[in-house]
Amino acid sequence: MLRSTCWIASLGFACSTSLTLAAGPTSLELLGQVALAGEIRIGEVPVGGLSGLAFDERTGKYFALSDDRSENGPARFYRLAIELPNLQSAAPGAPLAPVVAVEAATTLLGRDGAPFPRRSLDPEGIALGSRRIYISSEGEAKVGQAPFVYEFDLAGRFVRELPLPARYRPAVGAAVGVRENLGFESLALSPDGRYLFCAPENGLAQESPAAAPGVASLSRLLRWDLERGGAPAEFLYRVEAVSRTPPAPADLIINGLVELIALDRDHLLTLERQWVPGVGVEIQLYAVSLAGLPDAGKIDPPASLALATAPKTLLLDFADLGLPLDNYEGMAFGAPLPDGRRPLLFVSDDNFNPDLQKT
Repeated sequence: MLRSTCWIASLGFACSTSLTLAAGPTSLELLGQVALAGEIRIGEVPVGGLSGLAFDERTGKYFALSDDRSENGPARFYRLAIELPNLQSAAPGAPLAPVVAVEAATTLLGRDGAPFPRRSLDPEGIALGSRRIYISSEGEAKVGQAPFVYEFDLAGRFVRELPLPARYRPAVGAAVGVRENLGFESLALSPDGRYLFCAPENGLAQESPAAAPGVASLSRLLRWDLERGGAPAEFLYRVEAVSRTPPAPADLIINGLVELIALDRDHLLTLERQWVPGVGVEIQLYAVSLAGLPDAGKIDPPASLALATAPKTLLLDFADLGLPLDNYEGMAFGAPLPDGRRPLLFVSDDNFNPDLQKT
């Protein structure tokens, strides 16, 4: 049994939980939160758009990915130092907040060894291995830009592209592939470093409708075996229907799978985040099992729609925390606390709009 604590600070928020690999956390305790200052810069480049989070057990530091499409600065990830407060010395009921320092930025370099050109990617997910960093790009479906998962070294240099089935590639004017703004938002590496997981926020255009009020979406969880290589296994995952109808007609209504944590080969934590204009943000944390599920990797729709979806259990509805919610898109475990619990940190993406949103 692994005991865990969950940090919700706008760089995270903390809850404490007891966690089994098969079932996920059985209890969660909110510890605290913190919002970063709105105008942090490294050189001339703003710190913002934090959409993924990973913990480096070797150094105790965190890596946070910016979803900047090389528009405000080069595509990059940050190194963060996050100091958690001393829980033993805190007064009962006192608000707690981690101390967060943005220490450095690392530019991602493409195949040619140069920074990525403007709008050539949409980086959203980050996972950290022993000597490698993995980055997922959502792509830009409306112009036919495909999603991808790349492997980089720790200096940000391109190493390789992971194989991706053609079904994920969008095409202009055709209802195929990932949908616009609903591509690869999540990325996670199993604790043993062997399996890499990724998923689109919603189902593929040729397989399932997008999530809407009263309508769920069937996405696919991808699992690469980095040791054996080759194409990923795929498993159907049900993204919940949008829970509210907007008070007025709206162009953007979304509930999507925005982040993953891999507990082992077959068990995950998933984060679903909903946005409804006039209503706001809703966020749910789930425990998910892939054990015994059929591999959908070689099955196209409509036959795929008859396959079983991954069982999932609601662990936390963020509405129960009584906190203002924002655009949470990243989460990661930190180092164990002195009492054996583990912090689970969440980070929100301010969309480079610090006047209206927070990190």
